[in-house]
Amino acid sequence: MAKQKEKVHYVDDGRTLADMSNVTGGFGFGRSNGYRAPLKEQLRTFWEAFKMMLFPTLILVVGLGVAAGIMWLLLKLA
Repeated sequence: MAKQKEKVHYVDDGRTLADMSNVTGGFGFGRSNGYRAPLKEQLRTFWEAFKMMLFPTLILVVGLGVAAGIMWLLLKLA
């Protein structure tokens, strides 16, 4: 029978590596100060991310299409 691993219990002593006093919220991404990016800036950010992912996505889609075509040919010839 396998030996069970002993569970480690960590104790929070209140120390941190960095000053965390100004950190607020969870996933607010800086909205705690009331700032909201304008629509033009949001669209520009979306477009830049879209352009960055377009080429890898096209490679993946073409690769899957080629693989499906090869599988179809192999099944057709069998």
